Amino acid sequence: VALPFRDTRDSSLLGGIDAVYELLDESFVTLTAILGSRFVGRMRDRVVAEHERLQTVRAVLDDWASLQRKWMYLWPIFKLGGDAIKTSLRAETKAFGVVDTAYKEVMKRVRDDSNALRACLRSGLKEALEKHGVTLDEVLHRLEAYLETKRLAFPRFYFLADED
Repeated sequence: VALPFRDTRDSSLLGGIDAVYELLDESFVTLTAILGSRFVGRMRDRVVAEHERLQTVRAVLDDWASLQRKWMYLWPIFKLGGDAIKTSLRAETKAFGVVDTAYKEVMKRVRDDSNALRACLRSGLKEALEKHGVTLDEVLHRLEAYLETKRLAFPRFYFLADED
């Protein structure tokens, strides 16, 4: 489910993840019980394939939730923050912009079709989420380095948390 993010029209968040995780856990228990049954017989290949498919869904959801957390942390910095950060961290601002555009496109697809299985099994999504997650990790690292240089110049900044 795509939930609105702040007061923006084009940004949304992936919601209902906990419910999907619960359904996945129930399905894993059921499939494991079926695989452990002596009556699985000819169905074994189909059950194994379904188990692998659900593992892929879980991995995609994990990557998606991780990317979303990073995006939510960085969004106000690069979208609402002042020009000082955008000027000092031009490459990071550009990198965040690329991820921001891609994230919004993925979320637009979720708004159009909120089926969790189809959304998570979309071709190339897992790889894109991983790539964008790495990009945001690099942006976070460079942002932390930038904040550290500011703290060295103004020691009183050490009293402020990174979120401030």
